[in-house]
Amino acid sequence: MNILFQFVIPPMLGALAGWAAAYLHWDVEKRRARLARRAALVDQWRRELLQGWQVADVNVVPPGGHPIVHRFEYASLRPHLSERIRASLEGVPLMPDRPGQPATVHVGRDVLRKELISEIARIEREWKLV
Repeated sequence: MNILFQFVIPPMLGALAGWAAAYLHWDVEKRRARLARRAALVDQWRRELLQGWQVADVNVVPPGGHPIVHRFEYASLRPHLSERIRASLEGVPLMPDRPGQPATVHVGRDVLRKELISEIARIEREWKLV
């Protein structure tokens, strides 16, 4: 019995503690990497999608969608957007029986841009980046 407590249990506890420490370190690094990746995505969305947006009193979204929907940055943002914002940006037709008419018209000073800014902020809060 004395041999068990002297030579068997301490190495087993040491191995278990070493494995637990390595696992915890890996888990912390995984979370850090995920937060860094998400922060980089939010920064990229703000820099690339919102920069150079033309300010307008009336935002007309053509049937093919707003010009930003054709950018690769939008492809990474799209799955995280709410259905309402996605439909506004992608130009879901208000009057499908009138071909050639603008798909969606937003009246107000830069409405689409403000909605996209608030949507990116919502995603940032949801990901606990702020």
